[in-house]
Amino acid sequence: MKLTLLDNGSIEGSFRIFYREGEYAGPPRITFPVSCYLIQTDDGKNLLFDTGVWPGGIRAKTDSYRYQTREQTLEAQLALLGLTPGDIDAVLLSHLHYDHAGGLFLFAGKDFYVSRREYALATGDNPPAAYVPADYTVSGNWHLLDGDGEIFPGVEAVMLPGHTPGLMGLLLRLPGRTILLPQDAVYAADNYYPACMLPGLLGDEAAYRASLAKLRSLQQETGAELIFGHDAAQRAGLPLAPARIE
Repeated sequence: MKLTLLDNGSIEGSFRIFYREGEYAGPPRITFPVSCYLIQTDDGKNLLFDTGVWPGGIRAKTDSYRYQTREQTLEAQLALLGLTPGDIDAVLLSHLHYDHAGGLFLFAGKDFYVSRREYALATGDNPPAAYVPADYTVSGNWHLLDGDGEIFPGVEAVMLPGHTPGLMGLLLRLPGRTILLPQDAVYAADNYYPACMLPGLLGDEAAYRASLAKLRSLQQETGAELIFGHDAAQRAGLPLAPARIE
């Protein structure tokens, strides 16, 4: 199995997304990367984990701003690997916020995997502001997942509620290396390590703390490396497409 990080640009927003008032002494606005992942399985499947921001911009009710060059669009990132959206076999979605489901329209008719709780919230009456129904009102074969478990060989769903009720991370068992992709279950290292600062944008604090404990236990059990959801400092040291994470 092979893993490639696709650079989908960045977002500038309030520090309150990542940190709580009184626990942060930095600038009032921060810029953070948006990441999607191409997972290529040993049996030849091309899987995409998250689809980034809608290429026309941010449609959610937010004071955040998106920065994306033509080279950072999802189509251009896939093209670096000789692929088009038509070559993707399935899309796995951590959750359905605007910066993770915005490119789903490119994959209409494909298999989509998301947690049942996430789908129910996003498609219910009056979803929270970070959900844009136009992003995920897309025809396809929706697979609604109810818990942890293998989705494809070497690709395991890990349910991590807190940021949203149905957030799903992935545990990837690469040759000689195990990687955890928690996406917005953990924005950045500051939100994870023992003296962690809780994020300001948080749906359920008790569930978030339980998910942190679950991630730490899983990391200890598997020896997995974590790639955080929006960590600019960590991203600076990671290989980007067309290079692979090996």
